[in-house]
Amino acid sequence: MSTEHQHYLAGIAEELDVPYFSSTAIDELVGRPADFRAAAQVWREAAEVVEQSTGDVDGELGGIDTAWQGADAEAFVAHVRDAGLAGKDLADAMTGLADALEHTAEGVGAQERRLNELVARTADDVRAAMTAADAERARKHLADLAEPARELLESIADYYMAFTRLCDDMAGVATREPGRWEAQAPAEVSAGTPAVPGISDVAGTTQPAGTTAASAESEEEDQPGAGAAAGGIAAGAAVGAAGVGMGMMPMGMMGGMMGQRGGGNQERQNSSRLKSNPDDLFGAQPDVPPAVFGEPAKSQQPQSDQKPQEPQATPGKLDLPSTLQPAPPKPSIDEVLAPKAEAKPKPETGTAGVGDAPPPKPRG
Repeated sequence: MSTEHQHYLAGIAEELDVPYFSSTAIDELVGRPADFRAAAQVWREAAEVVEQSTGDVDGELGGIDTAWQGADAEAFVAHVRDAGLAGKDLADAMTGLADALEHTAEGVGAQERRLNELVARTADDVRAAMTAADAERARKHLADLAEPARELLESIADYYMAFTRLCDDMAGVATREPGRWEAQAPAEVSAGTPAVPGISDVAGTTQPAGTTAASAESEEEDQPGAGAAAGGIAAGAAVGAAGVGMGMMPMGMMGGMMGQRGGGNQERQNSSRLKSNPDDLFGAQPDVPPAVFGEPAKSQQPQSDQKPQEPQATPGKLDLPSTLQPAPPKPSIDEVLAPKAEAKPKPETGTAGVGDAPPPKPRG
């Protein structure tokens, strides 16, 4: 705020007996927006450190998941991955808080510049009126300044009130289910209102550390109100960061994950379960012809609602060449160029009987 213009207008207003807002009150309302920008830079740097650390931990999980097998390995990898998800949420919360600080500083700074321009223009008009000894016109300029200045001051106050509400939301009590980092507003449950299913049961039950990923996935169910609770991620994570500093995650957030996995905020699934079923490894085997050509196909088992088909008689053997039946020898080149003449059939020889002899010739 321009101190010179403020003091000049305040003195003229007192001389002409015109109400005028106090410059001290304006300075207290505007505050120091530069401090908000400095705080935003601190939160943004802290978010980068958390995000980098989370990425380093996730990068080492691949080797652990490959070298270490068993139920204990499943539980450990699942726990570290859930903690990594919480680290990402914490980094997002810090970044969101930095954005809110910068937005507040920019909004307050813009309204402050408009107010300075308005005060400077009014001071020039009042000075010109007083030089011309026109007190009435000077009073009019001071009166015209009151309404737009009040609107700009209210706009500055609105920016600060919005940031104050954000801080109040972060300072609220955050309720968290084991394995999840969504911040939820504490709800007052009356005697006639049923509690939200799943919260009390999950909070009071823990699973052993050896729980495998397959059993954990089968027991996971979608929790009601997950969409509404997603809006409080930034608030809950920022509260935990403010309580323990920027270098560590709250122990309450880390301890709730030991031996148990959350069911509603899983971005990645554990892939260390060994597959022993051939169908899972290579897929379902397609229908293929029999190994030996001509071999009858295996009959399928009849279904319960269909009548079994009668077995059909199949020939024992097909007279076709195959790899199991050698092919006949091929003729040589000489046999092809000079084929042998087929031998004429010889007359049948045998013993003639008496009745087979020709009749005697007559003698002349």
